[in-house]
Amino acid sequence: MKTIDDNDPKPLADEDAAFLDGLLRRYGLQVPDRWLDTTVCVSMLIGMVLLYARNIRVLDLNDDLKHFTALIPKDIVAGIRFDLLTSFRVRQFDPTPLGNILPLLRLAHNLTTVDLYQPEGGLGDGEFDWGNVHHLTLRGSLLPVDQLIRIIKACRNLGLFHYESNNVFVDEAVIRALSHHTSTLNSLQLLLGRHTIMHEDAGFYPDAMALPSVSRFSKLRSLGLSERYTGSDSRCVPSSLPSALEELTVDDDMDALREVGTARFAALAGRFRNGEYPQLREVTLGTFFRAEEHHHIIRKILTDVGLLCHVK
Repeated sequence: MKTIDDNDPKPLADEDAAFLDGLLRRYGLQVPDRWLDTTVCVSMLIGMVLLYARNIRVLDLNDDLKHFTALIPKDIVAGIRFDLLTSFRVRQFDPTPLGNILPLLRLAHNLTTVDLYQPEGGLGDGEFDWGNVHHLTLRGSLLPVDQLIRIIKACRNLGLFHYESNNVFVDEAVIRALSHHTSTLNSLQLLLGRHTIMHEDAGFYPDAMALPSVSRFSKLRSLGLSERYTGSDSRCVPSSLPSALEELTVDDDMDALREVGTARFAALAGRFRNGEYPQLREVTLGTFFRAEEHHHIIRKILTDVGLLCHVK
């Protein structure tokens, strides 16, 4: 088989194309028109490799395989199953429509870890059972809030939920959905893009938004919050944290911290000293702190009460 060239209008030799065509039909997959076009062919070839790798346990893709997954029938062919696959990750530069990957996920009934980059779109008619997913990571999420909530509720026992988005703010409705997992959730990250409001004379400024309470998550041991919750007040460090919390990461905006940062961390240190967070051992300051002298003051406030503190 020759090397595939992006500029080659005929990427496969005739005998190779005939072999792969027969392979697709053997697995009950409908052969699409123009599947030998280079962009389609690469996705198809990767997909067909997967057909021969059904004992894989971890799948890490740089492509959503949309041309291949479009061929997977709703009535699953018995031979196409990934019963040992427990971890699935897609990382690519372009958004990942859920409709492109759900047909593949539907073949893996024992997935416990799903990690998606820039997921977008909707769930359709529930082609994938999220019930076994314990670790869910959504990076750069473009999902509408209603679809995000559907996914969270469809997972039965989330232990880890890491969420990053520059577009969708996590509101009380999302936290309520996560509350279905209060007995199991032990790691939560909410890293959100800055929301802004327009002031006529002064341009754009952060719109202050309060983080919904996370104190209800009684099993939570690790919590990460981004600066993007911060407006001009002290909302990024919550006034109440779960009592079982061991690690807190705060990636805050230094412009806001110059005014209120010392006070909010002093309040956290005071609550720790008073015994409110008996398990808390470590506070990590995010990348915004690294280049600023101000972080030394915050570090001293925290270390003076016995907390470990470092900057990413």
